[in-house]
Amino acid sequence: MRNLIFAAILISFQACQTPTEPSADTKTTNWGGYELENVEGTDYKIALKKGDGGEILERGIVRNFMRNGAWMTYHQGEDAGKIKTLVTYMDDQYNGVYLEISDRGQLKLEATYANNKLNGRWAKYHAGWLKEEANYKNGQLDGVYKAYYDGSKQLLKEAEYRNGVQEGFYKQYGEDGKLLLEYVFKGGQKIDGGMTQ
Repeated sequence: MRNLIFAAILISFQACQTPTEPSADTKTTNWGGYELENVEGTDYKIALKKGDGGEILERGIVRNFMRNGAWMTYHQGEDAGKIKTLVTYMDDQYNGVYLEISDRGQLKLEATYANNKLNGRWAKYHAGWLKEEANYKNGQLDGVYKAYYDGSKQLLKEAEYRNGVQEGFYKQYGEDGKLLLEYVFKGGQKIDGGMTQ
C-alpha cells in the first residue's frame, strides 16, 4: 500500500515538473538565482532554478520569500528531469515528507520532519532494499531502530531508544537469523547481557 501511495505522489509531482510559459500579465523576477513567477490571484510564486543549458535544477513554491509546499530537485545529465529530492516546507523549514530518489527511480531515503526536526518514520534504502529504519520524535531517536543485511529482509540488529538515549534491548543477529548478542540498556548504559551463542 505504501508503495502505491509513493508511486501516486511521484507521478503527481513528475506531472508538475514542466514549467508553464508565463502569460503576458505574469511578472517574473529573480530571487537569488531562482526565477519567480507569480501565481495569479495569490501571494504565492513558483520558483525555478535552471542550469546553464536551461534544464530545471530545482522547482518549488515561495510565499513571502520563504519556501512553502513541495520542492523538488532534479538529476542532471542523461537523467535530467527525474526527481532527485522531494521536500515539503512551511515557512522555510522542513515540514512533512522528505524523500531522496536515485537516478534509477529507487527510493534512497524517506523521512518526516516537523519544524526542521526529524519527527516520525525515517528509513534508508540501498538498491531498493530497506537498509535501516527508525522513528524520531522532536529530532531524537524514539522507538525501535532496525538495520538489515544488504540485499535482504534479514534483521542485522535492533535497539530501543527513548528521547535519543538507548533504553531497553539491543539485539544483533547472524545472517541465518539466529540471535548472537543481546544487551539491556538503561539511560544509555549497558546494564546486562552478552553473547547468546
